Amino acid sequence: MMKFFGGLLVCGVLMALFGVVGMQNTLVSLDSAPISSWNQIEGHYRNRYALVKKLVPAAEDAPGVDNLAIAGVIMAFEEAAQAEVTNDTLHDYAALKEYEEKQVRLWKALKVFFKSIDSITDPKKKAFIKDIGLQLDETADGGAAERWEYNRAVKRFNEAIEKPALIPLVKYSNFRKRVRSDGPVVDPDAAPASSGL
Repeated sequence: MMKFFGGLLVCGVLMALFGVVGMQNTLVSLDSAPISSWNQIEGHYRNRYALVKKLVPAAEDAPGVDNLAIAGVIMAFEEAAQAEVTNDTLHDYAALKEYEEKQVRLWKALKVFFKSIDSITDPKKKAFIKDIGLQLDETADGGAAERWEYNRAVKRFNEAIEKPALIPLVKYSNFRKRVRSDGPVVDPDAAPASSGL
């Protein structure tokens, strides 16, 4: 009889241990999902940066270019490209918002520049710059689908760590709430003028 209860106790302890390990693995998986989704959003920004790097030299050499407009793009690009999102940023609403505002400033500078390209007198340069503008249009939403997926992953993770049964494990593992991404919100008329939108 004693062996039976001892066996039950060992089974109970093992089941509890496996349950805790399973919950820990679930939380780790839920915690990594927002990071993976954010990396997809960053991919859109990296594409935009690569296009701006092609745009700037072409625009600076173009006769009749609005120098003030291209200078605005350069300044906004340098600010946006130097900003980075770390794991800590994804826990800090103000830091994430600041990062996203830099992306909006770059987009607005591009919009101002593309409204001024009619003054460029070299047809080949103008066509090349318009082509870059069309490619930039594809980055206009800043990864809206990926941002939705990021916010969904954040919501699932935050809901999981708030469950009363998991609070001791959450505290022990130092899990912290992640923050939603509200933007950058780009209005429909914010696309560069080259797209004709």
